[in-house]
Amino acid sequence: MTAFVAKQRSYERILLLLSREGPLTPTQIISKTSYSERTVRYALSKLKAQGKVRNIPSFDDMRKILYHVQEG
Repeated sequence: MTAFVAKQRSYERILLLLSREGPLTPTQIISKTSYSERTVRYALSKLKAQGKVRNIPSFDDMRKILYHVQEG
């Protein structure tokens, strides 16, 4: 499997996870996928740039950022 295919699958898996489980922090995504922090942060930045996800502050802890699937 090439690195590109592996990255593409990580994007898809993270997007699917967010659509199923709702808003999650990067730390929660890491624990649920076992991806490295770097992989998760890179995938989230690419998904955000594509308009597929967006981030919002956590109302429980304003220092944390939640990511969720962008509607529409």
